[in-house]
Amino acid sequence: MNTFFPSKAIYNSYRPVLLKAFSQSGAKFTLPKGALISCDGEVNNYVYLICSGCISHSFVDENGNVRILLLLSTGDVFGEITLLQEDEDKVITTAITPVILKRINKIEFFDILKINPAYTKAIMQLHSTKIRILMAQIKDTAYCNISQRLYNLLLRLAHQHGTSVPSGIRIKYPFTHEDFSQMLGSTRSTITRELSKLEKEGKICKVHRHIVVMHCK
Repeated sequence: MNTFFPSKAIYNSYRPVLLKAFSQSGAKFTLPKGALISCDGEVNNYVYLICSGCISHSFVDENGNVRILLLLSTGDVFGEITLLQEDEDKVITTAITPVILKRINKIEFFDILKINPAYTKAIMQLHSTKIRILMAQIKDTAYCNISQRLYNLLLRLAHQHGTSVPSGIRIKYPFTHEDFSQMLGSTRSTITRELSKLEKEGKICKVHRHIVVMHCK
């Protein structure tokens, strides 16, 4: 496992705390897969809590090429960085799966954090987790070939969005080859080739459109 990446215990720690902290706050709503949640350049006075599902933060260049930076799921919060920086969104946020979100306004968000130091700690753990994910991506881009970058990505996704099965860790969401290409800045054909190679090497297997990262032998 990439040493930059946080332990799964961190996810199990802060996500339940944040779900509890904002359980009685905000306005809940549902969006379908592919829905645009927010755009770069928007000024927001609220944060979002993910009650269910998975979202992506991404950039899009002038040619329409998408690069996914972060994937967040149930129990994660987003929009808080824009709120703290008091500026505008720098990323595009999209629903990767159907999602249930809570929108919490600025005043309510900060008032809740004042109630219990554990809530503030959970937000700090969330921030540090996001930073570690980005650090791992920077290291991989600088030092690893596409094969190792893809495998490291799958390890991170298994850690971040996985459930244990007898053979390894099953990535909860059925990400497509296009999704992986946007996460790595590669092409679908390259991703298809490298996934096939990892499967032949026994590092992963596919079960009903989901990838299982196999236990190391």
